[in-house]
Amino acid sequence: MGAEALVRAALDAGMGTGAQLVAAGPDGFLRDVALGATGPGPDAERVTATTRFDVASVTKLFTTAVAAALIDDGTLSLDTPAGAVLPGIACPDVSVRALLGHRSGLPAWRPLFDLARHDPACAGLWPDNRTAGGTDRARARAMTLTAACVLAPTSPPARVYSDVGFLVLTAVLEAAGGVPLDALLDGLVTGPLGLRAGFRRLSSLQPSPSIPATGVLRPREPAPGQEDAYTVGPQAPQLVPGEVDDDNAWACDGVAGHAGVFASARTLAAFATTWWRAAQGDGTWLSPETAQAFLAVDAPDLAPARSLGWDRVAGEGSTAGSRLGRGPLGGVGHLGFTGASVWLDLDRGLAVALTTNRTLPSRTARAPIRALRPMTHDALWNEIVGT
Repeated sequence: MGAEALVRAALDAGMGTGAQLVAAGPDGFLRDVALGATGPGPDAERVTATTRFDVASVTKLFTTAVAAALIDDGTLSLDTPAGAVLPGIACPDVSVRALLGHRSGLPAWRPLFDLARHDPACAGLWPDNRTAGGTDRARARAMTLTAACVLAPTSPPARVYSDVGFLVLTAVLEAAGGVPLDALLDGLVTGPLGLRAGFRRLSSLQPSPSIPATGVLRPREPAPGQEDAYTVGPQAPQLVPGEVDDDNAWACDGVAGHAGVFASARTLAAFATTWWRAAQGDGTWLSPETAQAFLAVDAPDLAPARSLGWDRVAGEGSTAGSRLGRGPLGGVGHLGFTGASVWLDLDRGLAVALTTNRTLPSRTARAPIRALRPMTHDALWNEIVGT
């Protein structure tokens, strides 16, 4: 079955309502597929090549790009300790490099949003608390970032993929750059590169039916493994397209280093190939030295293997499949909980991006997207490169 047919079959089987699949090389797009609709029902808009999806943790690559730009211009270095820009933080000796490499010793995840959810000044933001208090989004964001920054790391740190670490990195980048993360992203990355991607501040934007919805509750129902972390109060299910799915990012007014960016698969693929060209020395964005440092394997003695901000194609069982990223230089990429992903083959400069809203109607089913990703990457490789 071809790559497009695989994605279409997954949608027909109920894995979300829409999807995009894009492949791009150094010289442009090789595949550009848009399927389905932005939501359920006959009135939902059709997904197009420019439809923006919530890319969830693929956001970390955009945050990584902000960090790379600040390092390239000398504002930060990879070895800058968090305490140098955030006095009083609970992990003062953790470096920018360690945060990017997910070896800060900080926990993987915490329901940090629950603090603001029960604060009188913020509680009214949540649907199950409409009469319980105020709606101060700025306070909710500050409380959530502060909650991440007061968590102490373990010692010695191991490689633990950490949303909390990227929330701390958010605070570090904002302190160093002098403006919020969404402004840094616009000014240092998406603006200069001409990419249609960015955060959506809940305090200033209205719901957008042109963006695929990802859920119907707020907070979202707990993901697998988080069932005992928090409870969801009684509320009427409601589709609100254009709001970030992740609850910690939602509490951060939609602007957080670990989640919150909206982008099309076309943009994700172009973004990945921009990194590849920078590492080749094209000079239009990052210096080759900075790009190469970020794409190289970080702390090779730690498992699992990662680059700075990027995941690596694993030896066995990678969602990148059995072909992409299997050359001498390997491959890098990232997954997003909502069903987004991007992988970059470092030998060929070939990027493949997939966007879906697979968390609708339920975020508890993981098997379909896990099966779809490697099959689709292998099928697309065979179509473009050959067997």
